[in-house]
Amino acid sequence: MAALHQLEFFLLRYAGDATKGESINLGLVAIAPEDGSAGFADVRFTRNLRRLHCFDPLVDTDELEALEREIRRDLQDPQKRSELIRRAGDAWSNIIQFDQLQGCLTESPAKELEELSSLYLETPTPADKREISGRMRILSYMKDELEKAGVLPFMSRDVSVAEFTAPGDPLKIDFGYSAPGGFKFLQAVSLSQRSEAAMILAARFPTIAASMQEKKGAKTWLTAVIDDGLPRRDHVDFALEMMRENGIVVARAAEMPRVAEAIRIDLGAQP
Repeated sequence: MAALHQLEFFLLRYAGDATKGESINLGLVAIAPEDGSAGFADVRFTRNLRRLHCFDPLVDTDELEALEREIRRDLQDPQKRSELIRRAGDAWSNIIQFDQLQGCLTESPAKELEELSSLYLETPTPADKREISGRMRILSYMKDELEKAGVLPFMSRDVSVAEFTAPGDPLKIDFGYSAPGGFKFLQAVSLSQRSEAAMILAARFPTIAASMQEKKGAKTWLTAVIDDGLPRRDHVDFALEMMRENGIVVARAAEMPRVAEAIRIDLGAQP
């Protein structure tokens, strides 16, 4: 497996009428800091103009395109690039807001930027909706098996990782609990249609685990529960291998009874 690069990124959000307190994702800035002054740095803005016009019928798309060009130009200047990073979590203007800085590990910063842009900036297609349904099916089955094992009341749900990474981090883990020596988590991951979510989880987990070790002094384990009967495809095999290499245990949904029983033993819950 190729070497992993640290990639820092933050979202640009469009507020339109700032008095309403509403905003939508407009763009994404990504920088690979360890690559030095000549390293990777780029920006992507959404191309879904219909979504922007639905949010704000008066949006000036020419102005936004000019802003994208300006940011891309500034990213090529090391000093201005540093200023952009420092402004993460701040505001560009009354209508443009910068989210908090986030980070992940990736083999290819350029490819990761495209995948993050697709994840954060584009409206789900019908295929994306099928993927969401696949994840929800796995999640529902996980919940049922945890209930049968009598352990669900002892587990945390939708655990935010922002406490261990950075404010504004949107990632939430489906289930978690305290175990001897640390914390154990379970996440439903569907690869039936696309593998990007699995690869992003794999890239982010080492950083999350390291942050929890630093802040809580505890080891972290993560089990990804995936679809049953996945076909042998290159992108599926790559995502599975990436998760395993980054310390994530992979279990099929059909293995949830065994996983739930192991959790019951960890927690000492009654059968």
